[in-house]
Amino acid sequence: MLTGLSAFLIMGSAGCKDSEGGFVIDAESPDGGMAPPPYRPPRCAGDGGVGGDASCGEGGVPPVMEEDAGPPPPPCNEITFTYASATATSVWVSGTFLADAGGAWPATPAEGALEMVEEEDGVWSVTHLVEPIRQHQYKFIVDGTDWIADPSNEQTIDDGFGGVNSVLDVCGAACGELDEFDWRDTVMYFAMVDRFYDSDGSADPVSGATDGDATRGPSAQYEGGDLRGLTERMSYLNDLGVTALWITAPFENRDLAGAAINPSADPNVYSAYHGYWPSPENVDFSDPTSPSPRPA
Repeated sequence: MLTGLSAFLIMGSAGCKDSEGGFVIDAESPDGGMAPPPYRPPRCAGDGGVGGDASCGEGGVPPVMEEDAGPPPPPCNEITFTYASATATSVWVSGTFLADAGGAWPATPAEGALEMVEEEDGVWSVTHLVEPIRQHQYKFIVDGTDWIADPSNEQTIDDGFGGVNSVLDVCGAACGELDEFDWRDTVMYFAMVDRFYDSDGSADPVSGATDGDATRGPSAQYEGGDLRGLTERMSYLNDLGVTALWITAPFENRDLAGAAINPSADPNVYSAYHGYWPSPENVDFSDPTSPSPRPA
């Protein structure tokens, strides 16, 4: 007759393996029982049938559970504006993203300005989804009347009134190609065509005009600059950052010399390089508002 212990040893050696996954004798167990087997991953057959698991991944490999990464980050154009003031009674945000293109910025919350909320320690804040995604300008309106740039933002631009606006590059945006022309954004260059560049090295001086070298001093004579010379130097103007040109009147002027407006103060006689004396020659422009005879 086998004892309980010898029967248990036979069972353990005949039906199970070693401690990697079989039954073992727990010498520490007060009742001499069996210790539970260690954890073994479920077997996968890939088809969810007998011996398999329908939750197993492709190829019979259990799927790897990804660690919870938490909520997704906010969109890059979700901006939180903050302003610190222990004495302010109200703080609003106004800027280009709250106004129509080229329109006036809202001056009150009723007009569309963002109303900031005072938090602890006198810090005001508001979070807003800024659209469209591009570079914007903004200011804070403190106590309903004081428009000030953001003290915590070093990026500024001239506001056209002797102060500055704060600049906000939404989602890393920066100045790019203009998608809508606005004269207020231009860098204008004035070119007196006759004095700018002579494309062919020739000039057509007129009789009676006060001579001189316009490159070194006063001259009332034609110097030969022309529209072709201006277009040939467009790359130079582009390198200067010029985006708009103001040129002298682009029409044919008369080939006669004329006196200054006040000959007693300015005795020089001028050609029409300035563009003020257009052809035909028979038109009297002594009264600019009423040329005679009036050109057809």
